[in-house]
Amino acid sequence: MVITMLKILHCGDLHLDSPFSGLSHDQSEARRQELRDTFTYMMNYAQTENIDLVLIAGDLFDCGFVYRDTLALLSARFSALACPVVISPGNHDPYTAGSLYAGGKLPENVHVFTAKEPSRIDFPALDVSVTGYAFTSDRYEENPLDMPCPLHPKHINILLGHADLGAPLSKYAPMPVKSLEMSGFAYAALGHVHNPPKAIRVGKTTAAYCGVAEGRGFDEPGFGGARLVNIERTDHGISVSTKRLVFSHRRYMIEQVEVDGAERDEDVAEKIGERVRLQGYGPETALRVILRGAVALTYPPNVTAIAERCRGELYLLEVQDMTVPVFDADYLREDKTIRGELYRALEEKLGSADERERKTAALALQYGLGALDGNLN
Repeated sequence: MVITMLKILHCGDLHLDSPFSGLSHDQSEARRQELRDTFTYMMNYAQTENIDLVLIAGDLFDCGFVYRDTLALLSARFSALACPVVISPGNHDPYTAGSLYAGGKLPENVHVFTAKEPSRIDFPALDVSVTGYAFTSDRYEENPLDMPCPLHPKHINILLGHADLGAPLSKYAPMPVKSLEMSGFAYAALGHVHNPPKAIRVGKTTAAYCGVAEGRGFDEPGFGGARLVNIERTDHGISVSTKRLVFSHRRYMIEQVEVDGAERDEDVAEKIGERVRLQGYGPETALRVILRGAVALTYPPNVTAIAERCRGELYLLEVQDMTVPVFDADYLREDKTIRGELYRALEEKLGSADERERKTAALALQYGLGALDGNLN
């Protein structure tokens, strides 16, 4: 017999009002608006899909500065929900005396944890209790589960927090897996890890990271989103299942493209174009292409020209040159002309143990020989 069924939207790491300082002013404004739109999509989903509880596992904001439009949006979207919202502040948006969380400007259905010590919020109508804590600065060096976390004796118990699971030396709420296993929570709704691993089961606890809501750089690849969590309690116990939902506008992707034997930018551009078409990248994708392989000695790829040629409908294209030149070292070493002099001047650095020094020397040799041969593009 089913006693309780819960639908939970577990989200976090939205980093609203991120600066996007690497983009132009117009692009930065557009990306900030897209983050707000992603938040709106999430809340619309919670409203239309009759979500019972929204859990936000920290870093709702990127910093203490919040635009007025963002605050108005949050108030409107939260107040439109028929369910409670529970927030556990993280290292980017800690609970402090001057924070938005302390300002009393959020709707009544929003509950925010305010202290490092875990506390519990009971929702009798839902048969659930949420235990959580708050970062009160940009660091939280204790294991939250080392402090008392009293469970409700009858409710489904959920842990909500920004944490570093399985990283005992972390400065961001280190949480050993063993302590979670012994905690007794049915579900641990975690934030902080932007590229989320699969949900895990430890003891009687299912634990999962929500992941970043929308990637903001190439260190956050793929589409972002949130987790739908279904919890069912029957006479036989509690079962938990999770599903990753996509809400983001953009995705950041990295591709390594082999360009062995390339002698012209056109050759490289063709290979990049093939990869873009194969992967189905379009306006939703910011793409970084890393060029690999051995290219003609007198051909240093012009990454700016290649990116301009290949961008097409992509939101952004960045090309990085990690190719190496093909040259006949024995021939150049014995060459009595200025070409040989150039090689001999660079030979020691070409064999350096420092990768950056080797790359710089190889580029110098490419450009120098290209200039001597009149083959620079």
